[in-house]
Amino acid sequence: YTSYHHRLYSVLFKSTTTSITPAQLRLVSIGMELVNRPGLIFLEDPFHGLEWQDAERVAVVLRSLAEGNRTVICNISKPVTRIVSYFHEMFLLGSGLCLYSGPVSNVVDHFENVGYVRGDSSMVEYVLDIAGDRGRMVSTSGKRSARLSPADLADLNKSLVNIKSGQSPG
Repeated sequence: YTSYHHRLYSVLFKSTTTSITPAQLRLVSIGMELVNRPGLIFLEDPFHGLEWQDAERVAVVLRSLAEGNRTVICNISKPVTRIVSYFHEMFLLGSGLCLYSGPVSNVVDHFENVGYVRGDSSMVEYVLDIAGDRGRMVSTSGKRSARLSPADLADLNKSLVNIKSGQSPG
């Protein structure tokens, strides 16, 4: 963020202090972009470097923007369950392939139905392990179970998307 953002913040809030939090600066930056009332907002890791409380404040604002008929697309480099829960949809990549696309609320059920064991890990740890090809599959008859590669998961996701949309696989 530039000194321009700091000056703008000071002017907007009639403050002569330059001690603003990274979250306040992040929100001012997002607010500056919202002046033009875009319908589609792309954000590159909007939570990077923020304390969890500040990250949650930013997540609340992004959720309210999405609920106000705006499309908000973010990539998150270090996701945590508390922040991910504010999002409606997830697009999970692994090995450069789309392993899951759909509601955040369905991601655990999706992978459990495929055969992955969650154990006591958080939702985010669970899906990151799968995306990193470290997920554990259900073992059958005491033998080591077959593993699904990222390409297999991407094919499965593509097939499910095609089924939901009524298209033939191809």
